[in-house]
Amino acid sequence: VPIAEAVRNLNDQLDRDTDPDQFMTLLVLGWSEDSPTIQYVNAGHDAPGVLRAGADTIEQLPATGIPLGLFPGVEYDTGSCATLAPGDALLLTTDGCCNSYSFCIKP
Repeated sequence: VPIAEAVRNLNDQLDRDTDPDQFMTLLVLGWSEDSPTIQYVNAGHDAPGVLRAGADTIEQLPATGIPLGLFPGVEYDTGSCATLAPGDALLLTTDGCCNSYSFCIKP
């Protein structure tokens, strides 16, 4: 199942099973040995980033959809990140990290 379809199905399930004032953010990453390009769906979660070897700036990977559980039938796009090279770092945070500290990636 493509990750965007899986996230759409999860969104619909959460919309049915949770209270109207509840929602969830989610980041799903996927890759294969055949294609080192990272595919992702970011449903309103804190933005991941890529720090390239030798670079001093972080490439932010933008959200591809809204948080889960807000509305039924939402379509989520799949984003992609160029191939990671040796020495590159994929930077991930949790929402608790950004709630507790001020070092999270800002647009």
